[in-house]
Parts: sequence; C-alpha cells; structure tokens
Amino acid sequence: VVFLGQTFGHYLGRYSLFATSVVTSVLIVLGFQPLKGFLQKATNKFLFKADYNAQDVLADLANALSSSIELEHIFTDVEYIIEQTFHPSTQEIYLLDKKGEIYRLMRTAARKDEALPVESSFLSADPFIQYLRNNRQLLVLSELKRRVEGGDSYNSSTEILSKLLERLDKLGAEIFLPLFSKDILIGIFVLGVKKSGDIYSAEDIRLLEIGGPQAAVAIENAQMYEEVRQFNITLEDEVKKATRQLRMANHRLKKLDQAKSEFISIASHQLRTPLTVIKGYISMMLEGSFGKLTPSEVESLHKVYESNQRLINLVEDLLNISRIESGRMQYSMAKGQLEELVQSVVEEIKPNADKRKLYLEYNLPAQKLPPISFDSEKLRQVFMNLVDNSVKYTSKGGIRVYLNQDGNNLLLKVADTGMGITADDMSNLFLKFSRGKGVGLIHTEGTGLGLFVAKQIVEAHGGKIWAESDGPDKGSTFVVSLPIVSKKVKTVK
Repeated sequence: VVFLGQTFGHYLGRYSLFATSVVTSVLIVLGFQPLKGFLQKATNKFLFKADYNAQDVLADLANALSSSIELEHIFTDVEYIIEQTFHPSTQEIYLLDKKGEIYRLMRTAARKDEALPVESSFLSADPFIQYLRNNRQLLVLSELKRRVEGGDSYNSSTEILSKLLERLDKLGAEIFLPLFSKDILIGIFVLGVKKSGDIYSAEDIRLLEIGGPQAAVAIENAQMYEEVRQFNITLEDEVKKATRQLRMANHRLKKLDQAKSEFISIASHQLRTPLTVIKGYISMMLEGSFGKLTPSEVESLHKVYESNQRLINLVEDLLNISRIESGRMQYSMAKGQLEELVQSVVEEIKPNADKRKLYLEYNLPAQKLPPISFDSEKLRQVFMNLVDNSVKYTSKGGIRVYLNQDGNNLLLKVADTGMGITADDMSNLFLKFSRGKGVGLIHTEGTGLGLFVAKQIVEAHGGKIWAESDGPDKGSTFVVSLPIVSKKVKTVK
C-alpha cells in the first residue's frame, strides 16, 4: 500500500507527500475488510482461533434444533455448530436409557487423540452423575480443579472431588454440560479442550449454558418421536402378524363350518326319512288302521306324534340353515294373494290357541290386496313360526294378526299379550341359536333357529322382519314387511 502511494507521489511532484498520505489511506480503507476476512479464515483454519457472534450462534443453533425431529440430524447439526464455534478436541454426548439406569455414549466426534479413554456409559448412581444432578450447572474441569486445590469444597467433600477430578481428567475433557428437561438429567454433552490451547471464556460458558436447555428439549422431543415411530413399526408388525393369524384361523373356521354344514345336511336328510315314516304310522294308528285303541293309548300316541313333529320341524330348520349357509336355498316364486296364506296359517294354529284358552283373531284387510311374488311354502313356514311362537309364549289374553298395505309394501303384524321382550334380548332375537332369557321355562322345546331362518327367508324376498315390545310382561309384536314389487325376486311362471 505504501509503495503504491509513493509511486503516485512521484508523478505528482510537489504534492507527493500529500498524495502519498491520501492514496495510502484510501487503499488501507478499501483493503481492510477483505484482508481482515482472509486473516480470520487463515487463523481459524490453522490456529483454530476465530471470533464469533453469540447471537448468530444461538440463532443457528435454534434453527438447527427446530428444523428436524430426528436425533441423528440434531446430533450432526449441533456438532457442526460446536466445531465451528469452539474447535474442541473432542465432542461426546451421553443419553439416559429408557429404564433410567444408564447414560450411554450415543455419539463421539472430532476425537484426535485415540490414546485417551472413552467412557462407554455412566451408571445413574455414579458419583459423577450425582454431582451433575445435584449442582445442575455446567462443569468446567479446570475451574473445578482450581477450586479444589484452593481448598474450596464446592459443596462436596474434597476427597470425593479429588477422585472425581482424577477420573475425569483422564478423559481429556474440559466441559461437561448437563442436559436437563423437566428437572430430569436426560443427558451429558462433553467437550474436550480447545485445539487452539485457549481456555473456555466466560462468553463461551454463557453461550453453552443458554444453548444447553434448548438442546435438551429438542433431544427429548426427538426421543419421543423415535419411540412413537418404533411403536408404530412394532404395532404395524403385530397387526400384520395378527392379520395373518386371523386369516389362517378364518380359513380353518370356514373349513370347519363347511364340514359342519355338510354333516348337518347329511344327518338331517338321514333323520327326515325315518321321522316321516314314524309320523305316517302314528297317524294310521290314530285313525284305527291297525285296530281300535283305548283312550290311554290314543293319548300316548298323540304325545308321540307331537314329539315326532317337533323333531321333524327341527330337522327342517337344520336343513334350511345348511342350505342358506351354503347358498343352496331354492325359492319357487309365484304370484299370489298373501291374505289367503295368512288365513290358512291362522286356521291351522287356532286349535292350539283354543286349547290354551287364548283368542287368535285375524283382522282381514278392508279391501283386496295387490298380488305379490313369493314362495308359498317358505313364507308359510315364517308365518307359522311367528303365530305359533305367540301362542306358546302367551299365558293369558291372545293374539291378533293383521295384514294390510303400507305404501309399496305389505305388512304382516302378529301382536300378542304375552311375556314381552327385554331390551337385551331384542338385539339377539334373530341370531342363530339365540333364545330370550326365561323363555326356556315356558317353552323348553325351542332351539332358537326359527327366527333366524325366518329372517333369511324374508330377506330373500326383499323384505324385512323385526320385533317391537314395551318390555317384560307387556306383550310383543312381530312385523314382516314385503315389497309389492321387488327387483330381488324373480317370479317362476
């Protein structure tokens, strides 16, 4: 710079001294900042000395801690900022494990002296950990050493601290920064001595004390995130495992169900034939085809006939269930008048009602109803079941049967004054092998199949079936709704 100033002065003659001063000043001003930057970079690179702005470092640290929720990224960013700011000979971080028993070494960086030992972990009950937990302050090893040598016990016995110092000094570390979150020591950040040989200044200590709690919160959040992530992975694996097991179990259950249906079908077919034969012979005996019977014999044969008929009905229900579950249920749909079918059902069951001293009334529709397509045999089975159940479960009063048109549907209602239905029983009423509480005391022969089969048949006609009751001893009403025109029903002409 001086040489350039003198050169200009040579050409300017008598104004050379003034020119030299001016040019020199200008060149110094223009070249100061670049030169300063170059010298700082060189000093920082080779001598590990650099000035820093604490606010900028804290801003960079805050940005790094908030930009990621993954522990590995946080470690990498913090290590870089620490390295650029302090140039420590080593960086190590220990974190408390899930059980809260051990502080394990999670990360080590910038370690040049391989001869120095590295603690892989600290027990939670370690005197060093207890010291950090009790004092809750950043520990500067050289400062603590000075205090102990000066006779300052630092709120602990000199003997214990001396042993602690001897142990920590072997690690080649200078700074121990405790990381607290909600009064829990979750980790320790360890910095070695500066590569430049300088001591950590008061500004350095203050910067670390401010950044430490921020790092602790970020690390704890990252640990929680990792726990949730691992939990989700484990949960997903468990769900997949359970799904596979359920799929296999479902496959086995389908095979068992199929075997059960086939067994029921075969057994029912084998039972139906002899039962029908028995029924025929008993009818012939009651009619006197094999000779005159005494009143006692007639009474006994009537009981046998009724029991045989119950078995036939049970076999028919089992066969229907087998057909329904295997998709082999056949329907023969034909147009007809539903009121005629209901009339025949009521007339058939009326003698049973009379025997129990119950009224059984059929309220004929005021006008002729439109014809609908239905399987006469199947719907007869449904209506017989509903009316017969009302007779069986009614001890006094009686049953009224209604049939009328409701918009695009025909509604059959069987209303009785019987034992009623509880709210708990209502939800299970149309399930297979389901019977209401207490009904077994009134009618012991029931199987809980009739309403299940009835529901399947009604739904196959495109209709609905349900029950209504105000509660126990308040009677019940069973309703069957059948569409006048149903896309589901194909009429066989």
